[in-house]
Amino acid sequence: MLPFAVQFKPGEPAYEQLVHAVERAVWARELVPGQPFPSVRQLSQELRLNPNTVHRAVQVLAERGFLDGRPGQQSLVRLPEVRSTPGRALGFLREPMDRMVMEARRLGLAMREVEGLLRERWVAMEGERR
Repeated sequence: MLPFAVQFKPGEPAYEQLVHAVERAVWARELVPGQPFPSVRQLSQELRLNPNTVHRAVQVLAERGFLDGRPGQQSLVRLPEVRSTPGRALGFLREPMDRMVMEARRLGLAMREVEGLLRERWVAMEGERR
């Protein structure tokens, strides 16, 4: 089982979707610096992707500073020195936020109630990181 989730959608290259999923997992701390990253073979088998596709994604991740390793050795997760731009970081949140807004509306919640919950969870998680 992989230490991060990826859901492939038609219309976007699979390697880009894999890169995006790993970047999101690193920023969300689902993958932590120093953690061993799955091999190309393991990723290609579990995700049912061509090994060349996975290899391309791993190369992009290494170029962007998310992975550290040498050929023939296991790669380790890294936190890039340069943080994602605010626009890109917010882009990672768009889809889960859309789902949250739809669910909140389905439940009849007001925006201020959802904002309060977001604030509450933000503060709670800040305390957990310390």
